[in-house]
Amino acid sequence: MEYLVLLIAIVSFPLVLGVFFRVSASALFFSIMAGELLARFFHVEAERALKVMIGESASHYGEALILLIPVLLTAIVMRKTLPRTRLILSIIPLMIAGIVLAVFLLPILPAELQASLQNNQYAKIILELNSAFVGIIILSHLVLMWVFDRNEHKGKRRRKKD
Repeated sequence: MEYLVLLIAIVSFPLVLGVFFRVSASALFFSIMAGELLARFFHVEAERALKVMIGESASHYGEALILLIPVLLTAIVMRKTLPRTRLILSIIPLMIAGIVLAVFLLPILPAELQASLQNNQYAKIILELNSAFVGIIILSHLVLMWVFDRNEHKGKRRRKKD
């Protein structure tokens, strides 16, 4: 049961940040992707630093920490950039971003935690079908960005200065 709570917390993390800080789903989604890339390339250094600062037991969470830091920083830096009128429209994309976060975060958690999460049917589905989730979700976010963010840049053309 506590692993279901953990899974719900992971999936709802971008939704809570997006609604609380009023940040667009596109910005949080991009920060999840950036965090994934950073975690992939710098996880060894993060784990080494955690090992020195906190100890061996926390060093397994270095990669997860690197994945989450850009999401938190984006929410803080870009707070109140989403108009209140668009907040309702962002709920589904924020939930989708939460699924992406779970897809990236669950496989990098320590092995014993992953084994416990395998007992949960939803976590098991996310762990087994993570590539399909990533492809579908990236495609849906691109389409949403093309549809909803397209009008933000209309009428803002710069005139040439003489």
